[in-house]
Amino acid sequence: MSEEKVIESEVTTEVATIDATSIAVANPNDWEARLAQFAVAAVASEAAPAGSFITAKAGVLQWQGQAVAGNKLDVVIIDSVFENALYEGDYDPDNPTSPVCFAFAHTEDDLKPHEKSSKPQHETCAGCPHNEFGSAERGKGKACKNIRRLAMLSASPLEASALEGTEVAFMKLPVTSSRNWINYVNTLATIDKRPPFAVVTTLGAVPDPKTQFKITFTKKEIVTDGEVLNVLFKRHDAQKATAIPPYQANSATEKPVKAKSKKF
Repeated sequence: MSEEKVIESEVTTEVATIDATSIAVANPNDWEARLAQFAVAAVASEAAPAGSFITAKAGVLQWQGQAVAGNKLDVVIIDSVFENALYEGDYDPDNPTSPVCFAFAHTEDDLKPHEKSSKPQHETCAGCPHNEFGSAERGKGKACKNIRRLAMLSASPLEASALEGTEVAFMKLPVTSSRNWINYVNTLATIDKRPPFAVVTTLGAVPDPKTQFKITFTKKEIVTDGEVLNVLFKRHDAQKATAIPPYQANSATEKPVKAKSKKF
């Protein structure tokens, strides 16, 4: 009789342990977290879609070939990367070419020529002679263009269902507007304690006497809706894990790139 009781007690203990484990595994929050990790990994393994670009030629914002009404656009900026690009020859708007050496990275220290660069100039961007002030053919600037590439979603409407499937738009931020972006990010972090992807930003372009125009960033509202924030977290993680499509190689015969000789 006593033996039967002991056996029953042991069986009961084992069953209770199994049930507790099953409940933990079936927790929806755990599944959501794991599925989100797999989603990011899947994105990283696939080729990135090209997306559309927001341009600001002559200070006029355009998206999908149309001028933006009021020259302002409400967006959520979900990612930003450093981009360096070295071009050969003078810019020809009627015959645009790809850079012969280019780099993308989330930090400046990680910048190095992309494997698809047709003419990589240096092992890393740091220390490259074309990335030094005074290397440009004209002026005191750099031969290599140092810009920021922003990835953003339209914030109209600011709804979870819309943000889940909306197309990512990109913008190459001119070097003369980089300071505005840096100041904006620092302000959001210091005052609002928020990253850019948790804020609706009004993107604009204003005239500038020295550089023709500058891109501006204005906080419109902080996102507080939990469902919307959940989608924005996922879009941010997915975009950060997505490789930027490389530039296509130029078909014409390329001329060698020469660094500007420094005068002493």
